[in-house]
Amino acid sequence: MTFTIRPLEPAEWELFRDFRLGALNASPGVFAVRYEDAITNPPEFWRSTIKGPAHQVFGLFDGGKLIGITAAFSHRDDPTGQTALLAMSFILPDYRGRGLSRMFYDARLAWICAQPQFKRVVVSHRESNEASRRANQRRGFLAIEKTPHIWPNGEREDEVFYELKISSLKINAIADKARAGIADLLDRQLSPLGLRAMEALSPQTGEAILDVGCGAGKSVLQLADRVGPTGRVTGVDIAPAVLEVARRRAAGLSQVDFLECDAQRLTLPDRSIDCVFSGFGVMAFRDPVAAFSNFRRMMRPSGRLAFVSWRSLKENELDFLPLQAAGLEGWLDPTPFSFADSGYIRTMLQTAGFREITIQAHDEMVSSGDLNAMIVVLLTVGALGKIIRENPNMRTAAEPRVRAALAEQGNQAAVALNAATWVVTARP
Repeated sequence: MTFTIRPLEPAEWELFRDFRLGALNASPGVFAVRYEDAITNPPEFWRSTIKGPAHQVFGLFDGGKLIGITAAFSHRDDPTGQTALLAMSFILPDYRGRGLSRMFYDARLAWICAQPQFKRVVVSHRESNEASRRANQRRGFLAIEKTPHIWPNGEREDEVFYELKISSLKINAIADKARAGIADLLDRQLSPLGLRAMEALSPQTGEAILDVGCGAGKSVLQLADRVGPTGRVTGVDIAPAVLEVARRRAAGLSQVDFLECDAQRLTLPDRSIDCVFSGFGVMAFRDPVAAFSNFRRMMRPSGRLAFVSWRSLKENELDFLPLQAAGLEGWLDPTPFSFADSGYIRTMLQTAGFREITIQAHDEMVSSGDLNAMIVVLLTVGALGKIIRENPNMRTAAEPRVRAALAEQGNQAAVALNAATWVVTARP
């Protein structure tokens, strides 16, 4: 099957009308519109609803068959026109459970980001709609309010509202694209550090392992090799572009699957995995205790946890040297170094219910290759890379300074800098 999604055109109003009416008739408790009201709308209503300066309806197709619709509108309750509303989503029952809602979000959010008037996105659902809740949270939407509501089928149930800032969405999309574009170079630099935690984890044949923040999938492939075809490795990341790279890399491996979601809110069954692994994917949780408590819930009693995280910025030549050379220390985002204090890590894990905690310092010289390769990586990701991505006008001044600082390191054919990390293990 080939699934595609595209904007619908006003000329397709009859196709849209018939599908929309079928959805309203089949699921009267889901939408805010009643079938009995919608069926009376004239053709011009359906034509104008499909497309306009501040709204767009999308169709999801299996070949030439319409199997789903979704839409983005300018929110009528915002007189400034800066709020986009996600609505009208419906997929035929036979096509649910295949991850197709991801295509809905990709299409709508891409369209919204291309409209300069929008500053935020809101979406809502019935409180009992767990599928919508999980989908919204996977995309980074935050719950903002809950209000009583009487639905078209007469049932009373709260409506939950979520919000996503466009600025955050655009920043994350830029970072995702950047990581995907240099995946091979980044793997060469960071994979050796992740392997230290993987060795401490000691995956066994047949085990089920969760890889948190799996990125482009290098660590997933390494874990899959260790657990073999009778095991299972699930890679989780919130970034769609790097996950596309990961899926291509893992094609043909039956023991591998990927989930696009916020790992903190992952809903795998209780006691369904043996191990949790992460290579630099656990430092940005809004609530680390809640995240690790959730991981512990999913782990079997005999399970194991292992991850690698950064120590302090000044211990990390890999980030500190280029940042200092560029003169941009004051622009640092401290998030990647939120686990710099080993005492904090220990207390956080204990609060989340873990035991037998070990935290070992590890230093290693790492490289992405020659001088040019290191420049590409350091100006794209990491502490300095984030600043340059979000302020591209700074690159012209920063690049020659960083290049000069790296050249002073000696061998320009294989420039290496020290990475200072913690290798952390624990049991549930």
